[in-house]
Amino acid sequence: NNGEDIDPNKAPNHPPSYLGQHRKFVGEAPDIGAYEYGDSVYWIPGYRYYYPTVPIPGNGAVDVPMEYGLAFNYPWKTDYSGTTAEVTINGPGLNKTVSLNYPNNVVFETFLPGQTYTWSVEVGDVSSQMWSFTVANKIQPLNDRSVDVDADDEKLIPNHNKSLSLSDGVLSFMRFDIPSSINSDYQVFLNLTPETVNSSNGQIMLYKYNYQGWGEKLDSNNLGLLDHSLLTALQSISTIDASSSLSVEITDYIESTGEISFALGVLDPNDQLSFFSKEKMVTDGVDIYVAAGDLLGPSGNGSGYAPQTDVWPSISFVKNN
Repeated sequence: NNGEDIDPNKAPNHPPSYLGQHRKFVGEAPDIGAYEYGDSVYWIPGYRYYYPTVPIPGNGAVDVPMEYGLAFNYPWKTDYSGTTAEVTINGPGLNKTVSLNYPNNVVFETFLPGQTYTWSVEVGDVSSQMWSFTVANKIQPLNDRSVDVDADDEKLIPNHNKSLSLSDGVLSFMRFDIPSSINSDYQVFLNLTPETVNSSNGQIMLYKYNYQGWGEKLDSNNLGLLDHSLLTALQSISTIDASSSLSVEITDYIESTGEISFALGVLDPNDQLSFFSKEKMVTDGVDIYVAAGDLLGPSGNGSGYAPQTDVWPSISFVKNN
């Protein structure tokens, strides 16, 4: 709306949750968005049936993140006063029911890697279908970036470089967030896919990077400005096969859940190689002809965003026998 209070004679069919809810925005800036992680209400457009619908993630979804917010659409009513929803979730390590008051429609949970869960929603005397989803068994980096550690400190400009390069003075950094569901029951592996191996006569070293909160934003935590010597050598890797992915067990280095960072560097100054980063796309290096007006159609390759996640750096989790 235009920022004015809504005419009480034309008010929505539920009371406001707080004073000024129906104004243009509350506070010093617009709302963070309809689908921001941490919101208690997700706006789901579309038709409302007489029973709960539109599960997020979709029914039968796979590779759902281990830490995720389940969301749904309430059934249609003319008056939502006093409306509550009972959300029931069942699966390995989790059997619970959560009560929500309208319009809250999000339940945040942490799930076990590779497992399948079912869930449903009951509102009054109507119930949803029984939905299911399967959780991913790996995570991708929050950030990954190559840095010339011998160069003068300067802010790195965010870019979409598909490569993590290693050479004399050039290290590659990766930052991950280990889900809280991971414990000593799991083996943990760092997975990398070589892009090019121009020279690999020596070994590469895996380090732990001992700085929390680095990133590529143009602020004081920009990786280009930080001390790149905050490294703990973990293990050397002697064999790099350009034709196959690399998997290194890092179980002993995961001391807690939450943020952890690694770095890779060459030990022989003459070696030069690279791994794919989390910016690698299926369409890299492919010339795509898009017919006029068909950017979102077949010739436009849908949205144009086609991440090649199978070659991205990842940390995977395998349950011990």
